[in-house]
Parts: sequence; C-alpha cells; structure tokens
Amino acid sequence: MHKINLLPWREIRIQKTRQAVLVSLSMCVVFSAVLLLLAERRIQQQIDVQRERNGRLNTQIMHYSQQITSSNVVTSELQSLNADVVTMEKLLRQRYQAMVLMNVLANLAVRGVYIEKIIANHHELQVFGKTNDARNVSHAIETMLRSTYVINAQLRSIKQSVEMDSRHLSTFSISFHMNLDEQVIS
Repeated sequence: MHKINLLPWREIRIQKTRQAVLVSLSMCVVFSAVLLLLAERRIQQQIDVQRERNGRLNTQIMHYSQQITSSNVVTSELQSLNADVVTMEKLLRQRYQAMVLMNVLANLAVRGVYIEKIIANHHELQVFGKTNDARNVSHAIETMLRSTYVINAQLRSIKQSVEMDSRHLSTFSISFHMNLDEQVIS
C-alpha cells in the first residue's frame, strides 16, 4: 500500500524541529568558533605580555650580573689592597725592628768594643766582637740592659788573644733578646 500521510501537520512539525535543531547546532558551532577565536586572541595577548615581561626581567638580570661582576672586581681589588697593606705593615715592622737593633748596637758601641759579626734568629741575637779591655764589654752589657728593647743580655764567652801587632785583644760573645712588643714600639 501506498503511504498516505493522513497527518501533514506532524511532518511539518518534524521539519520545523529539524530546522530548529540545525539552526541551533549551526549557531552553537559559530558561537564556539567565535569563543575559540576570542580565547586564542586572549591567550596570545597574555603570551605577548609575558614575553615583554621576560624581556624586561632579562634586561634587569643582565644589569644586575654586570653590577655583580663589577662588585666582584672591586672586591678582588680590595682584597689585593688589603694584602698590600698587610705586606706594608710587615715591612714597616721589620724596618722598625732593624732601626731598634741599630740603636741597641749603637749603645753597645762603647769605646774599645769592636763588633765583628751579628747573628739574628727572630728576636734572639748574638753579637761577636773584640775589645782591648773586658771592662768595656761589661759596660756595654749594662748599657744594653738599661734599654727597654733588650731582654736578658748575657755574656756568653770572652777569650784573650794576641793580635799580630802585639796588642792584647779579647774576643767576646753576647746574646740577648729583643723586646719588640707593640706596647714598647709605640
């Protein structure tokens, strides 16, 4: 049998429903596409902002790393200068010790006392020399003991000898410690 549509209104309603569904579906697709485009544009803007921020941060990082490098150079120069100051202070102390030693030896230079050799081991010194009278050596030791720089001056040896020109000379050895404390120096 042939199909005869007895209720044409149903078919019209089904067509309208299909048409409404298709329109709704196409509007959803268009709306989704528009939303995707807007989302993509927003994300791209955020990416651009983040790249700009990263560029500024990289510029600041480079600036700070240059400052750190220059401060490291200054720090190394400061350490070098401090090492130079320490070396200068050490040299000045050694110079001062030599000056004090020369002053002590000048006081030791009593008439008739001849110094031949000086042996220094840090603050301990040994003086070897000759004299024409042993009393001159004892006078030199007394003079040294009055100095604030000499500690424990002792006569180690004295020996009588005869020189070629028939003079009688005695060889002697004196040892003492130098007091070169900061309190005594200043």
